[in-house]
Amino acid sequence: MGSFSVYDAFVSLDVMVKGSDTTYDSYTYRPGQGVEKGIISNTLSGGDLPFSMDDIDWDVVPALLKRAEKGLNVKKPTLRYILVDNANETFHSPLGLAVHFADDYGGGHLTADLKGKVTRVFPAES
Repeated sequence: MGSFSVYDAFVSLDVMVKGSDTTYDSYTYRPGQGVEKGIISNTLSGGDLPFSMDDIDWDVVPALLKRAEKGLNVKKPTLRYILVDNANETFHSPLGLAVHFADDYGGGHLTADLKGKVTRVFPAES
């Protein structure tokens, strides 16, 4: 994968082209509609590295969502999504997860390692 994002109503992903560690095609999955290929085909940039979905422990997500509800200072989120943060060789950052909550007035997010340990919290401003 080049990216993976989970929203309430859909999933967005960039799938690496077979045999490549740099080029990808975009796709979207919506319940009831299935998978649709997007119009974007591109290359990873900025030192981002591709990843395998098997690298992620998806069982940590419910606890991260609960932590976001308590710590992001967004009382009634109108937008919630989870991103896989690519490992980046330029900035020497590891693969991780990010949970974002937003409302009409702003938002906050937290980052976590692959075991679900929260590494940074950026709450919405009051």
